[in-house]
Amino acid sequence: MLALSPPLFSTIGWPLEDHPTSHDHNNYFSAESSFLQFPAPLQPHFDQLDHSTPPSTAFSGESTISSMAKKLNHNASERDRRKKINNLYSSLRSLVPADQAKRLSIPATVSRVLKYIPELQQQVEGLIRRRDELLSRMSKQENICYIWLECENLSEKLMSFYA
Repeated sequence: MLALSPPLFSTIGWPLEDHPTSHDHNNYFSAESSFLQFPAPLQPHFDQLDHSTPPSTAFSGESTISSMAKKLNHNASERDRRKKINNLYSSLRSLVPADQAKRLSIPATVSRVLKYIPELQQQVEGLIRRRDELLSRMSKQENICYIWLECENLSEKLMSFYA
């Protein structure tokens, strides 16, 4: 039953297992050493690899680390970008008058801003008209005051002429 279960790790490149002999047992365990001596798996060394592949792809560990670093960097950049956008939406939300007690969603905020900007433009135009009216009245009053002062000066001159 054990032979039918899949191995826990890859055994590709390892020699096929024959029935061990007493000679093989001596290779795996020696009396001089207290550790088991297993044969090394048959894997090509780096100098035996095809030199047409770049070293970064020859070892998947390096490319995995590189891609993991790129992914982490990308995730951090994306997190910062989303945080900046959310902060900008929050500041935009704070500039429009709140119609409700609850916080507006991002689409609702943009919609409210699109309605609020023309309202502000109309208020500005109304304030400009009001300013122009007041300036016109002031200039008329100044003219009236000037005319009044001129009339007083004339009347004083006439009085002094007749006196």
